[in-house]
Amino acid sequence: MNRIALGFRHGNPFYLISAGCMLGGCLAINKSLAGANLPMPRDILLIGTLNLYEMAVIALAWHLVRRRGLIHDGVMLLALEAFFLVDVAFVNAEAITSNFSLGMALGGILFFGALLKLYYLAKIAGLGVRDGRFAAMAIQLAALFTVPIVFRHFDDGDLPALFFYGAWWTAGLLIPICFTMSGYRSRALGQPWMKGIVRLLCVLPWISFVLHLGFLHWSYNVSFYGAEGAPVLLGLRA
Repeated sequence: MNRIALGFRHGNPFYLISAGCMLGGCLAINKSLAGANLPMPRDILLIGTLNLYEMAVIALAWHLVRRRGLIHDGVMLLALEAFFLVDVAFVNAEAITSNFSLGMALGGILFFGALLKLYYLAKIAGLGVRDGRFAAMAIQLAALFTVPIVFRHFDDGDLPALFFYGAWWTAGLLIPICFTMSGYRSRALGQPWMKGIVRLLCVLPWISFVLHLGFLHWSYNVSFYGAEGAPVLLGLRA
């Protein structure tokens, strides 16, 4: 019994359970995976609730790392927030594509909020805004929020496959661009956990961008062709 209590105290699974409940709730409420859009007011309410949760996670991570020195728990929260930052629940993409006029304004607000959250995550991890890695993260987030808006703007009932081909080229080009930008570093990160969080923040937005492209293929009922994967393979090879 003491071992179980010690394991719970050391592993602290409740953060992971909390994030799982939030993610599961978002996927259950957000009907995008079932092919039906939520009304915009409910989309906004869901996004507001999720952002309040994210702010609480970031604030708690800041307190644990900077005030209490509890690195293990703080890093766990930072890693969980990194997944919510890149819209792993597809909540932001759903809201943007459901109504273009409101979605475009909402997309700008959400992108600004994402940059603000990224700033605090990077600051906790010891990364400055003048660092090239921060700029690389911001560019990937910009692509993640921009592509659904562009698709929605040009969608008149039959979105050409050329738009998807261009989006996949964007995914491929992001790899060498972000690698090049990441080489301009303002300072070295002191501790291994800082490097791990920064690497996660550098990779996750691109992975989410690719997943969102796959979701947009399904949403717009546009087939995926092998040629669309060629830019990504070129980028990975570079």
